[in-house]
Amino acid sequence: MVHYVKLMMDEIFGRENFKNEIVWCYARPASPNQKVFNRGHSILLFYSKTNEYVLNLDEVRQPYNESTIARAGYMSSAHGRKFVREIHPEGKIPEDWWEIPYLRPNSQENLNYPTQKPEKLLERIILASSNPGDIVADFFCGSGTTAAVAEKLGRRWVCVDMSKYAIHVTRKRLLDIKNSKMLGIKVEDESKRPKYGKPPRPFYLITVANYMSDEFESRKEVVDFILNLYGAAPMKEIYKHLHGIKEKAKEVIHVGQINFPVTLAEIDEVIKEFKETHYYEDNWTLAILGWDWAPDTFERAMDLWSEKKINMRLLHIPPIKTIEDFLKKKFSKNYVQKIKEFANFQQAFDEEIRKHLRFVEPGYVNLDVKVSGLKVTLEIKDFWVRLPHGYEDLEEKIRKRMEEVSQEKRKKYFAPFINYWAVDWNYDGVVFKHDFVSFDKKVGENSIDLVAIHEYEKPEEYRIVVKITDIFGGETSKELTVKVGE
Repeated sequence: MVHYVKLMMDEIFGRENFKNEIVWCYARPASPNQKVFNRGHSILLFYSKTNEYVLNLDEVRQPYNESTIARAGYMSSAHGRKFVREIHPEGKIPEDWWEIPYLRPNSQENLNYPTQKPEKLLERIILASSNPGDIVADFFCGSGTTAAVAEKLGRRWVCVDMSKYAIHVTRKRLLDIKNSKMLGIKVEDESKRPKYGKPPRPFYLITVANYMSDEFESRKEVVDFILNLYGAAPMKEIYKHLHGIKEKAKEVIHVGQINFPVTLAEIDEVIKEFKETHYYEDNWTLAILGWDWAPDTFERAMDLWSEKKINMRLLHIPPIKTIEDFLKKKFSKNYVQKIKEFANFQQAFDEEIRKHLRFVEPGYVNLDVKVSGLKVTLEIKDFWVRLPHGYEDLEEKIRKRMEEVSQEKRKKYFAPFINYWAVDWNYDGVVFKHDFVSFDKKVGENSIDLVAIHEYEKPEEYRIVVKITDIFGGETSKELTVKVGE
């Protein structure tokens, strides 16, 4: 297959910028019934953009074999002339075939991700082709090997994947990077390679799945499409923030921006406009639909609608990608036409589609906060997230059971839904730092720690943000302020 890829790479980078075809060799067990030679290599294609490129060959030198060292010095050629065969103290420059073992099943770095590559392979590539501080990009990041290796070698990195699970695995790997092996140093015995021992530098997780689809020509088409999916109709009156109405449920609907999270300020503006309508006077409910939510929006909005004395619901809109994939599968060739019909209310969504593309409540978290001097203790006392379609009966049973048991016994019901959680003990409002991280290390054993403790250096008021990622890949955040040292 590599010859097909090479033709595309020649077109992108130019044939003149092809540098090497590298064979990565490894041993893998053969299948007893296979009809071909056992596959034991992969091909790497090395291209540059121009003639000026980074290639740090001294960074990836390998030890000479013993026979080469023995022959070093003055040697005779075939013509009787003598020349000096010198050896470099750091070893030889690697050939274009690399013998790097594949990941063993019992390897510490093995995450059981199907396409995972060994860190030693990425270490050689990144050391040779970049300098500290450079940006390394991987647009099919999978298990996050590139990000982990780049992080440990002092490079900046950008990693992308369409799979939510891949991003989930990558983020979890980075949060636990201090327990992985150090890279960028040479050791005689790999079993004695020291741990990296450092937390990851702050990084952003940016979701771009809710881009404006080509099938939608305007913001209004997106809003009307979502209203139809929700079972609502467009407002007859013209409002700035109120988009739809659901007569039977007595709901007025606001649809959030597709590319931005719903903020508390946005909710406040919607509430102000809603309170000026007759719907508020008639005790209707305000439903705010959003693809994403700013930190702590759900909990703070609860206080807001209590203060404003209104009935309100916050609901997640299914991601555009999820909607598109489902409709493409259902309608096949008529997909584009159906999108238009739904957006223009020429056809209503049926209940089967609505069952699969549910609007769900954002996750809820209840934290217990204790302050003693400079020490703050956080404990997750309760957590809830809506289950995917198909688990409605199980969801109802779990929620009912949680209501029946004591607060202390609730943990065994909600803890299994937490994949990991993190705390930024001094949030600056821009970058979330993973100062504390706890995650379920072994599936089924419920090993996650629900308590986080931190001691500050000086008395002050601090802004704390907690982020919880559930087992379905969703994220719930809560913000609070504490004053210590009093």
